Amino acid sequence: MRPAHAIDLSARRRLLIVRLTGEIDSAAMPDLRAALASASRLSPPTLSLDFTATTYVGLSALGALLVARATAMSADVDVLTPGAPGSFRRLTESTSWTGLIGRPADPAARS
Repeated sequence: MRPAHAIDLSARRRLLIVRLTGEIDSAAMPDLRAALASASRLSPPTLSLDFTATTYVGLSALGALLVARATAMSADVDVLTPGAPGSFRRLTESTSWTGLIGRPADPAARS
């Protein structure tokens, strides 16, 4: 049986893209965590979590993304989330993490 998701890494100049496809639920978590760990090791200036091809984002993914955001901010990496679906927006809004949606990390907020 084929997984209902795909998670791919690609680089463009100073941008590392984690492309999320399909259902990002608990079954996708091992792949998501591995991709986010690889992205963290590469320490790009900007990390893009591309949701344009997702059909669902679960609560477990939100947790992993919040950890990725905190890790990136501590390393002065900007995090962008193009195409974040409504389900992802609702999850981040319900946890007061709306700053994760489509905005780079604010270096002034870390001081």
